[in-house]
Amino acid sequence: MVKKVILLNSIDELSLSETTKNYLFRKFSSVDDIVKKGREIAFERRNSALIGRWERELVSTLDSAGFIRPANDFAMTFNAMHLYAEVYPEFQDSFATSIKKLSNEEYESFIGLTNHEIEVLKNLLSNRLDSRDRAIVYRRFGLEDGEMKALETIGKELFVSTYKIREALARNYRFFRRENILPPICSAPKSVNETAKKFADELKEIRRDPIFEKERYLTSELQSFLRTTPFRCSREYYEVAGLELSLCDTPIDKLELSIRSHNCLKRAMLFTIDDLLRMSPKDLMGVRNLGRKGVEEVLEKLRPYRS
Repeated sequence: MVKKVILLNSIDELSLSETTKNYLFRKFSSVDDIVKKGREIAFERRNSALIGRWERELVSTLDSAGFIRPANDFAMTFNAMHLYAEVYPEFQDSFATSIKKLSNEEYESFIGLTNHEIEVLKNLLSNRLDSRDRAIVYRRFGLEDGEMKALETIGKELFVSTYKIREALARNYRFFRRENILPPICSAPKSVNETAKKFADELKEIRRDPIFEKERYLTSELQSFLRTTPFRCSREYYEVAGLELSLCDTPIDKLELSIRSHNCLKRAMLFTIDDLLRMSPKDLMGVRNLGRKGVEEVLEKLRPYRS
């Protein structure tokens, strides 16, 4: 667990050389800024030889003191969010695509994507893209090895011009957005939540109207009546109740029950879904050899037809 910067009262609490301390005091206005800079360097230049002496000392000291998180806590999440930012440019600022976008508090509480979530995203892309487009998207956003690659690099690896790479990416961004391919990846920004709240509040208000409560009651009563009467009423009434008249003739084979349950129902002269809908759980328990597990299976299979 990473230490919180709020616990650090002064830079003097870190084992830094006097030269580095003096430099940091001149360059930054607060301890918070110093720690934030050290965290940025630790992530962005972790594999770079181009890192200054004071930067190396700051990162090393913060790491030893427990203020630095492992880079893999962020890397794949940032890569995935870069993809979302390209597909939804109007929300670009809402996706955490860089360590610089995180305050110290956000850095400390940041919850990245799990390996499972990354695999789900990759599988969705893999199932909807051809081999070349998949290779381009994976390389561009580091979904294979964690390294995001430049267009020129991808072009050289795939023997394709940079123009073609850019064209393929733009086409796929439009496709992802149009088909709503990408799964939700992070908490919604305030503006999105406010829009959702507006619709939800209006819907809740409408549902409080007594006439809707009466509608639900009458619909339930009509459904119950149509399912229990031994006569076939006018099709209009089934439509008003939201029922399928065809259920009267739909065989229980459509439920794809286990062989045992299927045979028990047939022996009990229950041949259609409508026959089953007319029975209560207690009635089903009375079917010979069906048993509790069989009843539970039948009720579960009937659930979509009771709505």
